[in-house]
Amino acid sequence: MHRYLHIVTDIERLVDPDGQCFDTLASAVEEARQCARDLMAEELRQGRPLPLNWRVQVADEEGCILATFRFADIVFGSQAPVPFYGRRGLGSESR
Repeated sequence: MHRYLHIVTDIERLVDPDGQCFDTLASAVEEARQCARDLMAEELRQGRPLPLNWRVQVADEEGCILATFRFADIVFGSQAPVPFYGRRGLGSESR
């Protein structure tokens, strides 16, 4: 299944233009979590504060957000992404 990993910062939404193929939604979520870890590490390397309010979204080919979670969830131990059912595009950013 083709999935897209979008990053929502404090000021913008960075859309994944290419996406990747994943066998399951769980594997896409795990890759999204690793992407978030990498982004947090880079922010710290650059001397910037940890972006705890940023979020990562896993979307399907039609733009439907399948899962989302805050970077803080990774730091403080929440393992479960917040599912989104039937919402599309920017309207799903309200969380």
